[in-house]
Amino acid sequence: MGKILKTNSSLIKPSQDFIKEDTFNFIKETYKKGDFDKLPPTPIVRKGNNNTLIAIDGHNLLAFYSLMQIDCEIYVAENKGDILEGETAMIKKRNQDLFEKYDYALEQSILLDQRKIYSISDLCKFTGITL
Repeated sequence: MGKILKTNSSLIKPSQDFIKEDTFNFIKETYKKGDFDKLPPTPIVRKGNNNTLIAIDGHNLLAFYSLMQIDCEIYVAENKGDILEGETAMIKKRNQDLFEKYDYALEQSILLDQRKIYSISDLCKFTGITL
């Protein structure tokens, strides 16, 4: 069974090379307004080689927290069937992404290593996303 941890999001390895600007800006504005219950659900990660943490879903939220230099909660899934609890549409989408991208995330993180994108912090620099 997976578990919730609090960690420095800038250290998590991404599995994609982009940030959705509209989603990132929504997160930024929602956070500024203090509407924390409207933020996307907890990002989902998996363990990779050498127990590194690899983002499966939630890159935009991880990028925001990385730039804010705030620790965030993550859900560490042990396998593709390890789902987040909850019935909201956003949690259901996270769980679907977990199932579909669990193996893919590991493969993509290896490819991103070749492009020197080793962390969410590197992803922020690569995409040019800023606060």
